Amino acid sequence: MPALPLLFLLAPACLFHDTPESEPGAEPAPTPEPDCTMSLTVSPQSITFAVGEGGSDRAVPVLLTASDCEVVTIDRVAVDDADAPFKVGALGAVILPPGATTSFFVTYEPNGLGVTEGVAEVSYGGLAEPATIALHAPSGDLVFEPELAELADLEVGCDAEGGYLLRNTSLDTVLVDDVAWSSSSGELTVDLLEARNGPLPWTLAGGDQAAVRVAYEPIDDTDDDLTLTASLEGQAWNAASATFTATATWAEEVVLTWTAPFPATPDVLLVVDDSASMAEEAAGIPGQVEWIVEALEAAGLSAHFAVITTREAELQGPVVLSGDLEAAETLAAQSEVGTEGAGDSMGLTTAWQALQPSGEAGPGSAFLREDSSLHVVFIVDGPDLGSVPWADFVVYGQSLRTDAADFLVHAITGDAPSGCATAAPGLDYIDAATASGGTFASICSTNWGETVADALIGEPFNAARYELEGVPVSVSIEVYVDGERIDEGWSYSSGDNALEFTEEATPVPGSVVEIRYRPVPDCG
Repeated sequence: MPALPLLFLLAPACLFHDTPESEPGAEPAPTPEPDCTMSLTVSPQSITFAVGEGGSDRAVPVLLTASDCEVVTIDRVAVDDADAPFKVGALGAVILPPGATTSFFVTYEPNGLGVTEGVAEVSYGGLAEPATIALHAPSGDLVFEPELAELADLEVGCDAEGGYLLRNTSLDTVLVDDVAWSSSSGELTVDLLEARNGPLPWTLAGGDQAAVRVAYEPIDDTDDDLTLTASLEGQAWNAASATFTATATWAEEVVLTWTAPFPATPDVLLVVDDSASMAEEAAGIPGQVEWIVEALEAAGLSAHFAVITTREAELQGPVVLSGDLEAAETLAAQSEVGTEGAGDSMGLTTAWQALQPSGEAGPGSAFLREDSSLHVVFIVDGPDLGSVPWADFVVYGQSLRTDAADFLVHAITGDAPSGCATAAPGLDYIDAATASGGTFASICSTNWGETVADALIGEPFNAARYELEGVPVSVSIEVYVDGERIDEGWSYSSGDNALEFTEEATPVPGSVVEIRYRPVPDCG
């Protein structure tokens, strides 16, 4: 065997080993897993909107990218502050395979609430910590600055004005193309002050402002709400808005009460001087008496009349009832008592006697009724020479009536203190008239019957008309008759500050009429 070369002999032993082979059926060695957890990447992570018209700067897309190793489920996308002027749109997808992307839009919608920052949160995979995008409103925009303090707690019936300043707080010039408002009632109104601001649209440079006037005229104490909005040219949303609640209070309620009276029922005792000195005056008495009766009949009053003289307490005829056929003529005839009496006239004495319980004109007689007013009319041409003092006569007459005011003396005599052309003054009669609240007329006048008639009729009470105290707020008037509220059949007249019923609704005698209202306050 030939010898091998020396090089071969010195070769490493490894050259002679076979490479080991895998055993049949063995698993291949595992490949190491990459280090990866579920995550979501947002872009951009911060958005700052710009002042200006609508466009791309008002709707910014946000891209969401899932990590490469796991499916990402998006649970919720929202802005953290409801008052912030931002909104998020709909997602393109809510389940993202590894490495997939989706997007949504964030929009800036000015709301005038003054909030300039917010955060859009993207919750995913059930994790507690959401992905976030910081949101920033423009450095300035339109805002309404209120000046409305004086429109709170205003009294109903007054009115006041306040307002707002619409200010451009940005550095850019804006064009306000509309200012609109709505209110819960017509009690709040808005004036855009075009004389000052000019007509819309308004161009407001950075820092400029326009004034808006608000007027409030409450008619009740219900709160009244106002909403103002302003928009910029080209915008579909409001660039600024403001709300305000105006309040009012009522003045203290006034309550007035009347009792509708029954028609007046005067009982009239005529005491006629029958002395010889009455020759000139006597001729005119029948005509004046007729005037009195006819006036009371025209007023619809149910009156009793009787005649005595200054010398005799007996009636000169039967009691005359107003409204009876020929009542005026009958009483006029009774008043022609003649002039053959003695000169010492004693009218107070004869009237005293006639009004006694035993007298023909006293209590229980056909003349004097229980519910009437009692009037004694002295027609004399000189002083009283009887024994009954005028003061005692007045006190007695008042005792005959439930209300002393229902007894009145009326004096038709010569003027005090000097008398008139044909008559001396009857001072005692005048004093009695004054003390009782009656009237005086000169016997020398040709119309003393008119004076007496007016006194007998008195101040007529119109059951259909009621004058109010102070000017009411008309919508506050409430009317009650005998405790029942009446909403129809009456009206308020501001011209004479009175409430009037229609003929059909006029309260009947004895009804209690109550009127309640709130007066117009002193508004300063």
